[in-house]
Amino acid sequence: MVDASDAGQRARRAFSLMTAAFSLSHAALTTAVMFATSALGDALGNFSNATLYTVSLLSSLVFAPWFINLLGPKRGLLGGLASCTVYLLCFSIAALELPGCACKDTREAVALVGAAVGGLGASLLWTGQGIFFLTVAQQLARPAKIPICDRDAQVELSKATSQLSSSFAFWLLMVECVVKLQLAAVQTFAYAKPWLFVLLGLAAVALVSFAFTDNLEMPRGTKMSMCSRAASALELWHDPTLWLLSLTAVSFGFSVAWLNSRVNAQLVEALGQPNLGFAGALTTAVAGVTSKLSGLAEKKGAFIALGAASFFLVGVLSTVRPASGWGLWVLLFYVLHGIGRGVYESTYKGVLGDFFPSKAVGAFANVLVQSMLPSITVHVLAALGHEAMANNLLIASAALTLPCFLLAGLRARTDLKHSDG
Repeated sequence: MVDASDAGQRARRAFSLMTAAFSLSHAALTTAVMFATSALGDALGNFSNATLYTVSLLSSLVFAPWFINLLGPKRGLLGGLASCTVYLLCFSIAALELPGCACKDTREAVALVGAAVGGLGASLLWTGQGIFFLTVAQQLARPAKIPICDRDAQVELSKATSQLSSSFAFWLLMVECVVKLQLAAVQTFAYAKPWLFVLLGLAAVALVSFAFTDNLEMPRGTKMSMCSRAASALELWHDPTLWLLSLTAVSFGFSVAWLNSRVNAQLVEALGQPNLGFAGALTTAVAGVTSKLSGLAEKKGAFIALGAASFFLVGVLSTVRPASGWGLWVLLFYVLHGIGRGVYESTYKGVLGDFFPSKAVGAFANVLVQSMLPSITVHVLAALGHEAMANNLLIASAALTLPCFLLAGLRARTDLKHSDG
């Protein structure tokens, strides 16, 4: 039974505060990234986003696992929240072109340095969130300090990860949905740049509120020796299970980049530019509902299959060319991607907690790698005119997701039998 004691309530309260702070900061950061080219200009906006993504990817492999193992999940998350606040401050300053100011070089430097800091922040946030998540899940599942290898403890841990991952993903996506809806309204009816300081305010509120969260001890077995801290993510690359499970994240990375590089243009052509923000809000709303429903299922395989089917349909339907255009039906792509994203944000994170309870630092650090590299690949292929190849990669990864997930489960059961023997 999941712990309902005072310690369990304390852990749940800490998790709720973490979810609120993370959701606010994440919504502010992703909204700024979405508006980078319009607020900073095409060239500087693209360079800024490229800097943020590159630093985030590299940091998630080395710096973030080391930093969080050294200081713990709460301080790691505080570092991430602070870094994202600095990014939004720099972003707002760079976007605020004062009349008569001839400080182009300074503006570019502020934007790019801020983006680098934001990349560090994003890697710390996602890696720290994963460890904080697992810390709470293990405290709820093992109130009596049952060894993690105990089968009953494994069952309770799986239940706890399902509940927590669905709750976290639901609020993450709902907050993002509200922010995007408001941003779409601003884009339609008002001048957008004052909104930048609202984003900065959200990030600052997230930072201050999380500072008062209880500091939770990382579970035994989660911390690693000093020599292996920086290489924790790379060490798991030798484990086939990590790559078998990664297809959900890979498909998500392909799908989100495909929407941004191809489907968004179809939506603008069919419905007009102002509706792009509302379509993004639709995606996050659908993802939020999907993530909440995923917590009702004890078996995660069904939702992994649902996410794979959704990403697969995004790719397959992209090969269809209606004679009269997509019209309102173009929104189907955003609904399907929302379902897949809901599975990625909730069920997939819970699956990682189940398969790597004692190696969570490296497992969650690899999430950014698994989703970001496919996104970069799609953007490069689309820029070079190889859109068909990019779409084929999306279809192939989605088709392989469920078989690879089942194979990972088979490997885990085989390993458990060998350990029992």
